Amino acid sequence: MSVDIAVGFFSAETLAYYFDPNLNPDECDRREREFMNLIGRQVGQKGTLLYDNGRTYSKCYFDSPPRGATLATTGQLRIRGQRYDSLFSYYQATNPNLPVLASTPAVRVSFEGIDRPQPIAADRVRARIMNDDLPDDLADVDKIPPAERRQLIESFWTLLGPKPFGFVAPGVKDGFWRPPVNRITRFTMPMLTFGNGKQISPPERMTVNAYKQNFQERLQALKEAGYYHVPANITRTLHIPYPKTLGEEAGTNLAAAIVEQMNQGSDKPITAQPFSYDSLSAAIEQLRDYGDSGMAVFVLNSEPSIPDPFVKTTDREK
Repeated sequence: MSVDIAVGFFSAETLAYYFDPNLNPDECDRREREFMNLIGRQVGQKGTLLYDNGRTYSKCYFDSPPRGATLATTGQLRIRGQRYDSLFSYYQATNPNLPVLASTPAVRVSFEGIDRPQPIAADRVRARIMNDDLPDDLADVDKIPPAERRQLIESFWTLLGPKPFGFVAPGVKDGFWRPPVNRITRFTMPMLTFGNGKQISPPERMTVNAYKQNFQERLQALKEAGYYHVPANITRTLHIPYPKTLGEEAGTNLAAAIVEQMNQGSDKPITAQPFSYDSLSAAIEQLRDYGDSGMAVFVLNSEPSIPDPFVKTTDREK
């Protein structure tokens, strides 16, 4: 049995706020956009939600907004072999203490293991905010220092009491498990060789600061001495497809910066060939149409489904 502590972020408002049907159209659109930004949802993907049914918390996925549906107007439901006139009837029969009303908005969500979306009370579910969608000032809040993490884990076991597993086990041994010394192996860093024979020795001590210093020295050596080896037949054209929404100036500047860094470490000059695209499929087809060989660096757009650019269907594409 292992336990760890993590930080999760959730929206302060429930989905009933973001999809309130009693607002003017402009405010409805504003709140819906705010919700989509919070969950970082791409077209064709579902945001993660946390559902509180008054007894337990469960994870589900956003499917569709209420669009005027309430707990009383969901229509008949069949749940675990029982038929209910509406979602409100289901809550009354199975969870009468849950603070919901017949007029409470209903939202459709997907649960793992259930093949079709299910309606639930919109005011009992909140959006899970992924770390990538956090504002910059919250980006490091989820980083728990080791000492605090240890204290939180100990508090968790203390909260469960001396016999958390009942009669299954006598209890939990004090302290944290650690492997015996003879089972611990520390891999040392290797000697690194860069261009012109420049070498970086591994750190003499296994400390955090020594390892940080080693990585800093690597970057500096790469800038000064270049790559250890560059094949003579390396392709010299770097295709850089970027979304049209990025803009031509930003796309060309990015391409120039990439090849500048590559050329600093190699005596085999590489040129950039940037181009904009509307869809990933169109960009891949354009790459296939080029007669010369080359490398490609994709600047992805927000499409959730990324096709495989290396699918070979003809001799020419091989």
